[in-house]
Amino acid sequence: MADGSISINDGAISSGKLADGAVTTGKLADGAVTTNKIGSGQVTADKVADGSIGTAELASGAVTADKIGAGQVTADKVADGAIGTAELANGAVQTAKIGDGQVTGAKIASGTITQDKLAFPIGGGGTGTGDTTTIYLQTYLNAGQSVTQAFASANAAIQAAIRTTPSNTNRVGTVKLKLPGGRLVVPNPNVFLLTPPFRTCGLVIEGAGTYATEIVFQPSVANQALITNKDNWLFLTFRDMAFVGDISYATGLTFMDSYSTGGAQNYVFERVNWLGTWRYGLHLTGNNTNSEMSFFHCGISGTWETFFWSETSDQFVNYNFYSCQFEVSEGNYIRLTEGGNVNVWGGSLIHYGANGGTYFIMEGGAHSYGTMRFLCSGVRFEHQTDKSMMIDCAWASGSVKFLNVDNTTETGQRSADWTFARFSPGNDNMPIVSFDGCMLNGKIEFVYSSNTFDHPHNVEFANCEFSQYANAADMVVYTGATNPGGRPVVRFRNCRYQSSNAVTAIFDANVGTDASNRGAMETRSVSIRTAGGQLPARGAYEDFNLPINAVVTRIVIYSPAGAVTSRNPADFKIQTRETTPQVLASVKTTTPYSSGFLSDTSMFIPCSSDAKRQLRFISGSGVDQYNSKGMCVIYYLS
Repeated sequence: MADGSISINDGAISSGKLADGAVTTGKLADGAVTTNKIGSGQVTADKVADGSIGTAELASGAVTADKIGAGQVTADKVADGAIGTAELANGAVQTAKIGDGQVTGAKIASGTITQDKLAFPIGGGGTGTGDTTTIYLQTYLNAGQSVTQAFASANAAIQAAIRTTPSNTNRVGTVKLKLPGGRLVVPNPNVFLLTPPFRTCGLVIEGAGTYATEIVFQPSVANQALITNKDNWLFLTFRDMAFVGDISYATGLTFMDSYSTGGAQNYVFERVNWLGTWRYGLHLTGNNTNSEMSFFHCGISGTWETFFWSETSDQFVNYNFYSCQFEVSEGNYIRLTEGGNVNVWGGSLIHYGANGGTYFIMEGGAHSYGTMRFLCSGVRFEHQTDKSMMIDCAWASGSVKFLNVDNTTETGQRSADWTFARFSPGNDNMPIVSFDGCMLNGKIEFVYSSNTFDHPHNVEFANCEFSQYANAADMVVYTGATNPGGRPVVRFRNCRYQSSNAVTAIFDANVGTDASNRGAMETRSVSIRTAGGQLPARGAYEDFNLPINAVVTRIVIYSPAGAVTSRNPADFKIQTRETTPQVLASVKTTTPYSSGFLSDTSMFIPCSSDAKRQLRFISGSGVDQYNSKGMCVIYYLS
């Protein structure tokens, strides 16, 4: 070194560097630039010479080998000042963030990506936990973007994350959108969620809680949809948020227009609420799929035209509603213009406004096989107005079943002529209509046409209780102008009136057989006894009513020998309770009652009026013993 030059190990610092003062003796002496830092070539001449990395940075260890050595922070990134010492020192820019090429020099140098953005993983929009599968809307809001801009940024990130996979002919989404708590006002359609350019499976949009996150749709132009899915999103999941329809600027709001020709399908809503004023919730159009949709513990309130409307195709099927609340001022819950396949499990359905609505609408016309099935199980209904209806069904054929539902909460407030259900198949079959284990208030109406008689029908109430009507026939309303033979027979089996007593307890009947052109009747029977389970004695009697239009065909009065010890003759009769009673059957023995007897009388007595159906089983005054082994059985057709 006679010439004054200094070379350390590999010559990384030459006399030129010392000569220009870039690395001074003091810097070497204090150990700021160590042999291992220079010897490996990690700190090169150009990095030191231009002063971009000074002794303070080197001395503090803020720039370490692992940050620079792999070439992740290059000279051009450091030299232009885009990454300053503060960013390097606090670790905001880590190798994981830069090394995979997600943040390039051009993005940093231009200031497009600043420190606050780098603090969250790009692509994840997260909280620095390394979560690259979640996009946080709050990230963009924190950066000063408006709600509209933030959703635009989030949608861009969602679409950028769409990938292909050999296991699916469609593309797949790879991220979830996380929404913060608070009120997010969306002033324009198609801001909240954009449809991708290709059919894509899989996206979760998650809020902070059912009411913690509110998305307020507030467009300035009428008849807009918050979301329009043009056949390309599949397998969408929404959870833990609320959507508010705000018509302070424009009316006719729709939550989602879903158009499908085989793509759009499979939506899941978990703990999602809708409130405010809307025209439609989900409006389904197109000619294929738009199927497989489920709602879990969701709530619908406010004012509606229709929440769920499947409009244009029999291919739209398989909808499930689990423990949902449709508690609205007015509006229809589910409307199927074509066929459908629907399950409603539990929940509460309420119309509390004067205009009411219909919970379930099934429109008429020819529908495909396998697309007319509806089940409603375990639901509680409130009809707080006579304009509220449970179901209005015009399906021809199909199956409609209500299982263990209750609509009796407003019994005292509904008029005697109120109708809770209507079935009107036109000139075709009724669906298979079944109410089982239900508590019901109101009437059911069947509308028949001129050729309805030419088709079989199947309607049954089983194990039900009725809060307003003591007779099965009072429950049923038939509406039609010609050919009353088209009235369906309505079978009541093991049913009762809520306020029945011993006289009116016999409810079961096949209503409509008096006019139906093929009215299927059944032979039924009833045993008549006293409160003590015996045949009456000493002139006592038991009154009972048969269903209107029942036909009495046989009466059996019987006592086995030895059932009583009385030496008096047996004396019993069955008669009407008319002003001038008509005796239908009687027995008066010439032998002692203790000897036993059998009286079996056949007849054909139509109970065609209220007076003729009111019967009395009466004992003679000489019958001196009650008989627990005797029987009185009345057989009737209905």
